[in-house]
Amino acid sequence: MNAAQGDMAGLVAEENGEVAGFLIARRLANDLEILNFAVRPGARRFGVGRSLLQETLAWGAAFQAEKAFLEVRMSNLAALRFYERNGFEVTGRRPRYYSSPAEDALVLTAVLA
Repeated sequence: MNAAQGDMAGLVAEENGEVAGFLIARRLANDLEILNFAVRPGARRFGVGRSLLQETLAWGAAFQAEKAFLEVRMSNLAALRFYERNGFEVTGRRPRYYSSPAEDALVLTAVLA
């Protein structure tokens, strides 16, 4: 995995020389915002996503982030379950946040401090 630097973090998980997943986050005042997070379908359910998320949350703890937050499509039930298993809960909704197709986003938040 790559390390976080400054106010941005870009982490990459590799398996057999191929990208298995990545996570991009940033420090936003006293919070951690997850901007983009994906795991290759064939690498899912093997702990890749959990490892990327845990390392990112540890980075947030290092700068004493109070909470972590992100947006996710309402229809992405697998992601919603993943985040809930990892301490996030729905705290808001952003109407028509996504396009192609248009869809609301749910805001998920995990308290870190």
